[in-house]
Amino acid sequence: MRAAWLIYGVVLLAAPAQAAGLAVSTALSDGRVTVGDVVTLEIRAVAQVEGALELQIPRVDGLTELSRSQSEGTSISWTNNGQKITREQSLQIDYQVEKAGRIDIPPVTGRIGSIEARSSPLALVVDGNDAPASGTVLGPGEVAPPEAGERELFVRYRVSQPEAYLGQEILLDLEIFVDPTATFSISDSVNPPELDGFWREILDQPKRLERRAERIGNRTYHVYRVWRLALYGLEAGERTLEPATLTFTQGQSIFGGGRRSRRRSLPVTIRVKPLPTEGRPADFNNNNVGQYELSATLDRDQVPAGKAVVLTVTLSGSGNIKSARLPAIDNLPGFRVFPPTLKEHPELTREGQRGRKSAEILLMPESGGRLEIPSLALSIFDPIGQTYRRLHTTSLRVAVDGTPTPTPSDPPPSAEVSTPTLSPDKVSRPALRPLRYRSSLPTPGSAPWRQPWFWGLLLGPWVLYGGVLAFARTFQSLRAETPERQRRAARRHAHQRLAEARAALEKGELGAAHAHFSEAVLDFGSQKLGRVLKGLTHEQVEATFTAQSPGSDLGPRVRRALEAADFARFAPGAVSASEGAALTARWEALLTEIDALPGEAPR
Repeated sequence: MRAAWLIYGVVLLAAPAQAAGLAVSTALSDGRVTVGDVVTLEIRAVAQVEGALELQIPRVDGLTELSRSQSEGTSISWTNNGQKITREQSLQIDYQVEKAGRIDIPPVTGRIGSIEARSSPLALVVDGNDAPASGTVLGPGEVAPPEAGERELFVRYRVSQPEAYLGQEILLDLEIFVDPTATFSISDSVNPPELDGFWREILDQPKRLERRAERIGNRTYHVYRVWRLALYGLEAGERTLEPATLTFTQGQSIFGGGRRSRRRSLPVTIRVKPLPTEGRPADFNNNNVGQYELSATLDRDQVPAGKAVVLTVTLSGSGNIKSARLPAIDNLPGFRVFPPTLKEHPELTREGQRGRKSAEILLMPESGGRLEIPSLALSIFDPIGQTYRRLHTTSLRVAVDGTPTPTPSDPPPSAEVSTPTLSPDKVSRPALRPLRYRSSLPTPGSAPWRQPWFWGLLLGPWVLYGGVLAFARTFQSLRAETPERQRRAARRHAHQRLAEARAALEKGELGAAHAHFSEAVLDFGSQKLGRVLKGLTHEQVEATFTAQSPGSDLGPRVRRALEAADFARFAPGAVSASEGAALTARWEALLTEIDALPGEAPR
């Protein structure tokens, strides 16, 4: 292993190209890699002039961008010539190497207005060959050996059988093969894919990888399983599983962060065969492929008349038990059959899917005596024996004590409904009573609305509610914040903050003075521009002021003042009385210029 792998960050530094106040430099995380590795290009730009920095990064043939991250920093120094502000911008771009050979990386150009600077070009040497794009046909459990460029780490699929019948279980593993002397860690999580044309069940996805040793070719590797799936073909034909890609960090130690690499598995082709037509039963369902057994039980074999029994039909064994179908039971002689209740009990293990599916059927005897439930049958296809089988249950008997009465839903045809009649001759007259012996109708008084209290009670609440509502609206209008009132309040607040800053300068508290000034600028600017400035970066504050006052340098001056205030707050010092007066004058002028901006409604 080359010494360059020992320390992460061994880079090919390019001498930065400098212009007046601008410098751009680039560096690579490694100068020699393998196809599939990840290399990081770091771009650093240092500016001592005002303006927006633009970086032009060329596209490089053979490198595919994966991600990028950016960071910025500002430093302020004080010299005899005054304040000096230095801005630094760093950009890191992760590329995946796609081809072997020498890859030239052109210079990166940085611009600030008319000032331009370029970095020096870089060169990257890539070893190895590209992985084949076609699917690899392997035997059961076989693994393709590593390619020339994969060195001590590679990723592979492993299939239990590359050829299977429709609905037959196929075990698919994604595994990592590592040289015993190498160290690695997975940088990103890899979830099992959704595969078109297959029913998928996740059998194993360990949170902690388990190691085992296996010999591939003439070398021994440590093997780690990432996940295992059970696949069941839904359509006949060939399916090619697309390569899985994993990102690793190799060679990580206390002396360095290691290097990143990216590995692809080889695509694998699986052939799904149609089920044979010879010997296929007429009632066979394509979902019943597996090694199953069929059984039937009763919850009791003796019941009194009018009570029901529960018949449970169970299919158990190995296969895709979730999609299996049970025999249909629509009619049994001597019983009224109710709709079944289905229950699934799948068992997902590392060796495949097993389990059972049952149907609980309520049977109501319709006659007494000894009744028989005949044997039930179900046709399946056994993929191991490659033949159709017909499963049977044993016949069951139940003894019904007594004769069941017909249910209300099924009345006997001979039943006649008669309506009883009552002869008037059989009713004695003294037994008859009038509905009401006597009644008295009181004389109503005068109507309520003719009473003097009625209208007062009716209109009083409405008059009171209207008075309260009018008072509330009047009080609210007196307290309403108009734009003019808001501007006056913001102006008073800004002058109050400026007075506090002046008092802090007189006490020699430079950091506190700058803090009061920053609050005044951000609060007053927020009211004038109609946008909250607190929480924005200095560049965003500058852009907001520039958009409100195009053609002026108010935005850059506000940003410089805020940057100087931040520096003074974290690196406070003392100023003389004359310097404090000059600083206060500049602050007053800046707030006056902000006050002259056209105001907007706050939002």
